[in-house]
Amino acid sequence: MKQLRSICILFLLLFSLAGGLFAKGGYQIKVKVNGFSGKKVLIAYHFGDKQYIADTLKRDAEGFFTFQNDSLIRPGIYLFVLPPKNNYFEFLIDNDNQQFTIETDSADMVGKIKITNSKVNQLFYEDIKFINSQRKKVEELQAKMKDTKDSSVIKKLQAELKGIDNSVKTARKKLIEQNPKSLYAAILRASQEPEVPEAPKDAKTGKPLDSLFAYKYYKAHYWDEIDFNDDRLLRTPLLNNKINYYMDKLVIPHYDSLTNECIALALKTINNKLMYQYFVVTLLNKYASSKIMGQDAVYVHIVEEFYMKRTPYWSDTAQTNKIINRAKSLRPTILGAIAPELRIMDMNDNWTSMQTLKADYTVLYFWDYDCSHCKKVTPKLQKVVSHYLKKGANLKVYTVEINGTREKFKESIKEYGLDIPGVINTADPTRITGFDKLYDILSTPRIFLLDKDKKIVAKYISAKQLDELLNRSIYKKDNAEVLFDDKDEDEKHEDKH
Repeated sequence: MKQLRSICILFLLLFSLAGGLFAKGGYQIKVKVNGFSGKKVLIAYHFGDKQYIADTLKRDAEGFFTFQNDSLIRPGIYLFVLPPKNNYFEFLIDNDNQQFTIETDSADMVGKIKITNSKVNQLFYEDIKFINSQRKKVEELQAKMKDTKDSSVIKKLQAELKGIDNSVKTARKKLIEQNPKSLYAAILRASQEPEVPEAPKDAKTGKPLDSLFAYKYYKAHYWDEIDFNDDRLLRTPLLNNKINYYMDKLVIPHYDSLTNECIALALKTINNKLMYQYFVVTLLNKYASSKIMGQDAVYVHIVEEFYMKRTPYWSDTAQTNKIINRAKSLRPTILGAIAPELRIMDMNDNWTSMQTLKADYTVLYFWDYDCSHCKKVTPKLQKVVSHYLKKGANLKVYTVEINGTREKFKESIKEYGLDIPGVINTADPTRITGFDKLYDILSTPRIFLLDKDKKIVAKYISAKQLDELLNRSIYKKDNAEVLFDDKDEDEKHEDKH
């Protein structure tokens, strides 16, 4: 018996791509659960990594819960949920027949299920029962392997395990071949892993010609069994899981590689409106919420490609403009971009340009002397930059104080020891230079690291990370001198915008 972990009712851009749940036609699904005394149940369905409620049903006089409508319902994996514990079983709805009956028992909903007039569900549950029977055999063989040290016995048991694996693959291959248009066949195909052949070897040495052959082959064939025109897969967990695994495990985690893969993957779906919308929005949301430095660039490029160059037909004007404006605010400070010019008045009342500073590396520090987190971070920052300046590093520091009075600003500079050669301290509490919009400063403190060409090397980093980056960049060492102990935590940020 399974238990439903979460059933969410959320308004998302993703939800709209289903065009609601219904299409033309009609469906009627009658369900009886013997041993269940409740009067109401829920029908839910998978979408992405969540489940959503489709309907609430009441028991009729004959003990049936009837899920029906005059329109056909979108195909997918659905859940029949029994409150209050939210125990559930799954069933499939396909395009071909949406009028069938399910009867089961609350004590063993999967084991005692009987489905009338639904071939796709008969395939589904016959396969589940077959897999469960094979799983028991595997568990028995694995238990025997643990109880023996006899290599000949172990070898025999391993052969039996391989035979079971082959029998499962053969059975599912036959199921797919005999039911090529079935939703369950599509699910099984989508669940398959690429089978990697043996790597080509050097004729003389016998060694693989390419040590990365397995990875390259697996990645190249990862999407082979996905039909990007089959939007029935949208109402299953499969696509979300595959997207996340592919992007997180198989793609090089550099923003350029991630961007290229996102665009290429979304374009595979462009001939199916629902799939195209799902992939674009899913990838957009994934990198909009990423906490990994530099991955906001992926978000920016997705917006530029699919919201600015093309029309996002699923998004209204207000939502589209909000997404585009957010991308535009991030665009100037993505990694690799030339840092926007800052020309702000320093503590000696001189207008000072950041871009004209001559240095191999420039540290930008946005802070507020009255910010609680800045009070913790600024001494650490001073410790790092003074350390490298004393060692003769070709380094400049450009600080921007964002709030308060100039008198208090000047006092704070001395208090934190920032009044040293190599550090240019500026303040713009009234935002007349627009630095907050140029650098998307929504909170403080913020630390950026620029190279000699004023390209952004790192951003939103801690003082400890700055120390590590400078040590690696300047002295080509992986381990920085110990300026911080293990108790030092990454800085939090205080909203000041």
